[in-house]
Amino acid sequence: EDRMENIRRTAEISKLFVDCGIVTLCCLVSPKRNMRERAKEIIGDENFGISESILKQCDTTIHINMFGQNSSMNVVQATNIALYEITKQLI
Repeated sequence: EDRMENIRRTAEISKLFVDCGIVTLCCLVSPKRNMRERAKEIIGDENFGISESILKQCDTTIHINMFGQNSSMNVVQATNIALYEITKQLI
């Protein structure tokens, strides 16, 4: 119950940022599908990627090459790869 409330609160705050036009990455860990689905309902779905209007507002964008015929990856995977690369460059 506490975990669900934490996910709901985080999702609601993320939605406020999104509604203000701020690009927002919200990475939540939950072993239960219903919790993940609830957060997705609040924030929005990532199936359609980032819109061109949002990309135009970004200072920098990166493309992560993928093996095979994949065309997208989820936010958590992309964030982990980006943070790994940033950390590697700083060390």
